[in-house]
Amino acid sequence: MRFLLANALKNIGERSLNYFIQDIDNIDIPTKDDLVQILEKYISEYTSIHIYVLIAFFLISVACQISIAIFVIKKIGKFTNELKKIESKSNRFSDLQIDALKMIYDKTVTFHYMNYKLYFHKTYSHETLKAKIANWKSEFVSIMDVLHRERILLPTELDSIVKEFESQIKKIAGYLDIELNNLLTIENRFGTDNPQALYKNQEAEAESMKLIIEKLLKVDVIKTSENLIQNFKKKIEEYFTNLGQ
Repeated sequence: MRFLLANALKNIGERSLNYFIQDIDNIDIPTKDDLVQILEKYISEYTSIHIYVLIAFFLISVACQISIAIFVIKKIGKFTNELKKIESKSNRFSDLQIDALKMIYDKTVTFHYMNYKLYFHKTYSHETLKAKIANWKSEFVSIMDVLHRERILLPTELDSIVKEFESQIKKIAGYLDIELNNLLTIENRFGTDNPQALYKNQEAEAESMKLIIEKLLKVDVIKTSENLIQNFKKKIEEYFTNLGQ
């Protein structure tokens, strides 16, 4: 019995081994060429995917750079336009400043001439002194009007100089008002402006006018009025000179 069982197991084992050997024989074992082809296909597919990724990345990068460039160009264009507007306004304001200073300078030259004629004339009479004071005051009003109207356009470096100039010539105007009123008071007292009635003779008239001028020239602000006006003109000239540099 044991012998029969052993033979049966042996037969089963031999058949199983034969079947296993047959299965192995049926398996297709890849050759070297097959492996090379498989690897080439894998590498080809991997390389293609990698190339596509690189191309996509490149296109995205280019698109981003173009977007940034467009954004920057728009910003620069906007800034340039704003700069042109500011420059245009600045040029316009500079032109207005120059026109204002030209007008002030022109008035100062005329005022300077009237100031010199008032204090440094060879002969004086009652009428001529009144006329010279009146002319001085007329130019004073004219230059003060221009300075007030054009003050908003004056450059900051001249602002304090203009204020000082205005302050000094106002003081001079005050002293001249006093002397002009004195002359008019004399006329009212005698009821006439005839020099013969007022001063008796021409020599006395001339001497009286000379004393008035000498008294005025003893006042510091009047004594230095020529330098005051000259310096004011010089400051305007220097400003124009600096503009050209």
